[in-house]
Amino acid sequence: MIFAGLTGSIATGKSSVCSIFKALETSVIEADMLARVIVRPGEEGWLSVVQSFGEGILLPDGNIDRGKLGRIIFSDITARDKLNNCLHPLIIKKLLSEAEKFKKSISGSLIIADVPLLIECRMQGYFDKIILVYSDRETQIRRLIKRNNLTSEEAEKRVNSQISIEEKIEFADFIIDNCGSFEDLKINARDVFFKLAEA
Repeated sequence: MIFAGLTGSIATGKSSVCSIFKALETSVIEADMLARVIVRPGEEGWLSVVQSFGEGILLPDGNIDRGKLGRIIFSDITARDKLNNCLHPLIIKKLLSEAEKFKKSISGSLIIADVPLLIECRMQGYFDKIILVYSDRETQIRRLIKRNNLTSEEAEKRVNSQISIEEKIEFADFIIDNCGSFEDLKINARDVFFKLAEA
């Protein structure tokens, strides 16, 4: 069984690739979904974030105001590092736990883990193969402005908060190009899927 890590950078199209893999009946674990679980009110991640950033980042219902926290961390590298230190160990622990459950319960030969900050968190060693979803910087910024209704400056800050997509290429065993149409992406993603499935 191959345990592959899927990564990229913000707005390169990781979610689209995940949907393509799911349509091929591949088991996909999404780190962002796990992160949402561990920051629910009262959970360990929630407690750690509130302790680090204060109750001012909470909504009236006790949930973390993701927009407010996002504006803080994308403008301040120290705050971003603080958040990462709060959550990444918990996310990694939960991700590996979920992977073990999948390995015991499925009959397929491939498990994909969608981990946006896989390279930033130095998680390469946890995976048999690394898949990178690639889009050039200009495409990332254009998609972010449209998707999140951001200004050009806000979009650039978010792109700059991660290691550049060009630097991540050297860590990848497979690259899925997403600079073209969705049909092109489907072809590229399926090509990588079948290479992994046959490995």
